[in-house]
Amino acid sequence: MEDMTNNKTYDIKTAENSIRKHRKLRYRLLPYIYSTTYENYLGGMPICRPLLLALPEDYRCAQNMFPYQYMFGENLLVAPVYGDFNTMEIFLPKGYNWIDYWYKRAYKSGQMITYNTSNAEKLPLFIHSGGILTMRKDQNCIDPGEVWDSLILDIYSDSASLFNLYEDDKRTTYYQKGEFSKTTIRFFEDPSKIELIVGKAAGDYKGKTESRKIVLQVNLISSEPSMVILNSGILKKFDKNEAPDNELPNWYYTKDKNLVVVTAIIESLKETKIVISK
Repeated sequence: MEDMTNNKTYDIKTAENSIRKHRKLRYRLLPYIYSTTYENYLGGMPICRPLLLALPEDYRCAQNMFPYQYMFGENLLVAPVYGDFNTMEIFLPKGYNWIDYWYKRAYKSGQMITYNTSNAEKLPLFIHSGGILTMRKDQNCIDPGEVWDSLILDIYSDSASLFNLYEDDKRTTYYQKGEFSKTTIRFFEDPSKIELIVGKAAGDYKGKTESRKIVLQVNLISSEPSMVILNSGILKKFDKNEAPDNELPNWYYTKDKNLVVVTAIIESLKETKIVISK
């Protein structure tokens, strides 16, 4: 494919791979996007939020100094690569630390960084510390009536955070009549433990599930936990490659990724508490 403005030839395969990779990420993020869309419906806050709207407490954001960057929902910072750059300066607003989604590297807030943008298959994405991404398993399409099972909770370690998961039948506009549910997900951390509380799914709609599998992924955990408790029961630990779906709940830790993964079946009408002891 030829760009006549500067005589550069672009690799069509690279473009295809980039489109496929980011579209599949969009499909995985559907629970997060759906919930953010509900916020837009209920309160008017847009899904794609200019920094001056999303983070006005940072004076550089309030002055619209970085118009190409935006927040995608509350937790994701997007920095589009708008030119043929091998590197690009990206501003990380104050108030949070920011974690590179692809490489899981943490950056301090309120600074400009020089970011390697030579890989066209990795759009610069950052999650603020404490961010919760509600995700689904990897798929190649969107089924309008799909129940999000497994529901993946991708969490980036910090002192406290909260996310409201909105769900409905995904087919009709009955949510306008109040037929939807809201599940509040809370995350806390202190020097001795990490706690995740998945609240009761408040509200009702046709097809609401009574139970589902959740996969909790807690990033940036530098050492293996001593214990994981689901409600009042101690969970069995497995190595990553041994954790079976037929022995739930369970957990494992991967040192190379600084990641704790807890898998369990939870009931939608009951509060669930997971405690990870450091």
